[in-house]
Amino acid sequence: MGSSSNVNCTSSPLGDKYPYPTEFHVLDFVPKLSSEENYKNWKKLMKDFINRRGLIGFIDGTSTAEESNQDDYMAWKRLDNLVQGWMLTTLSEEIRLQVLSEETRLRVPSFKFKTAKELWKGLKRILDVTRSVLPEQERLMSLTIINSKIEDMEV
Repeated sequence: MGSSSNVNCTSSPLGDKYPYPTEFHVLDFVPKLSSEENYKNWKKLMKDFINRRGLIGFIDGTSTAEESNQDDYMAWKRLDNLVQGWMLTTLSEEIRLQVLSEETRLRVPSFKFKTAKELWKGLKRILDVTRSVLPEQERLMSLTIINSKIEDMEV
């Protein structure tokens, strides 16, 4: 994971309230999340990556949208989308499909993540093996469905 961790920021029209990182190579710092087995390592590295860019509040909930001020809200949403993009970029195709599809391990309707915090919590619900609620056979069956969807997409 070799690039420098220096990040340039541009100020929003609102000053320094929501500085925007303009240089980042998330995959230089965080490996692809490919399975439940590497979730713990991915989570640690992703959290560190986000924290070092001063954006940890977008996944821990301490940075909240101020919808009463349109300019502040747009600047906040821009950064929230950036953090979501970093997370989604590091997901393998299989995991991304699992997260964004209607067939998840938890058999709940499609996750409609509106914020980085919701995506962060959703990934934990789906991938944290210490929180697994399904028997192994059901988990394997849902992964088989996901694999068949991937194969259908490749055709």
